[in-house]
Amino acid sequence: MNFFKRRYPEILAVLLSLSTIGFAVAEHLGWVDTIRGLDSVKGIANSYDLSYGPNSPEPVYPGNPAWPVLLGMIQHHNPNLPDRRPLTIARYKALASTVNVNLPGLPQWTAPGTPILLLYRKWPAPGTPPIEREDYRVVGTIGDLHTWIKEDSDNFHSTPPALVNSASSIIAYVSKNRFLAIAPAVLVDPDTIQVFFEQQCGGSSYR
Repeated sequence: MNFFKRRYPEILAVLLSLSTIGFAVAEHLGWVDTIRGLDSVKGIANSYDLSYGPNSPEPVYPGNPAWPVLLGMIQHHNPNLPDRRPLTIARYKALASTVNVNLPGLPQWTAPGTPILLLYRKWPAPGTPPIEREDYRVVGTIGDLHTWIKEDSDNFHSTPPALVNSASSIIAYVSKNRFLAIAPAVLVDPDTIQVFFEQQCGGSSYR
């Protein structure tokens, strides 16, 4: 027990360093975006790029795996929304679109400026009154959504490793142990991790 009391800063530093490596591996394998729900939002954004065929966009409702993350993005970039409960996120009719029916997969394009709507009613809802102006807000465009996703991913993936690396280095320095003072920096050095992936994963990068 006395050993752990004396060595807890060093032990914590090593655990933090190992957690950084674990994070890098999880990111490389694509697990982080899946756990955070960002992959579901990417799927919605990709469907918004379609205007033809069976995979054209459908409204998103509470309960959809993408709902909490997508709504959070919309609220972050639209801070002055009404204090009402949103019930639907939908893409507006394409401002412009095209499809090549002569190529496999029906490659298509939808204008990035096509609006995205946040509705305070369930839509579509046959048999209910028409949607009025107070029932929705234009909260962005398809292009905006793709930009928000990229920014969110870049910001998240760049922050935790740097924080943990700094914390582990500080703890090791405070411990006044020469070996452990430099070990965390070596363990979490990005170039070291990069070399590992190049050797083990055929040149793939976690960045």
